[in-house]
Amino acid sequence: MKLFKSQRFSNLKEKMRPVFAKHKRELVKNTNIVFQLVKRGVKVQYRNSAIGVLWTILNPLLNMLVMYIVFSAIMPSYAADPTYVLYLLCGNIVFNTMRAATTQSMPTLVYNRGLLTKNKIAYGVFPLACNISAIVNFLFSYIALLVVMFMTNWQLT
Repeated sequence: MKLFKSQRFSNLKEKMRPVFAKHKRELVKNTNIVFQLVKRGVKVQYRNSAIGVLWTILNPLLNMLVMYIVFSAIMPSYAADPTYVLYLLCGNIVFNTMRAATTQSMPTLVYNRGLLTKNKIAYGVFPLACNISAIVNFLFSYIALLVVMFMTNWQLT
């Protein structure tokens, strides 16, 4: 009997539902570990930095400034728009958040191999902690966006 495409996917969803529920229960059970890993990740990121969290705010602003200078030379008509700076900064912040989340999450299981072998911890805890750390950094970078929005007198339309 040949199944239609929608029937095949519904069968797959039904088979995978218990697997996802099991992983969700394990992650909920390990929320304290996730919180501690996020706290450690944020502390480690800014431990040896002279300006610390301020760098998370300055980095998108400096990137935006460089991109504005380069793109205003290539496309001067866009640079005349005051919201162009906001578009650059929004895209830059979101891109950096996604980049940080993916590049840090990939090798995290290898880096934490000792914890995984000695303790019974769900494998998804470490990538989840990296993603939440990237979101915390996103919130710090969002301060830069709010400053630029205030400086350009941007209004919600």
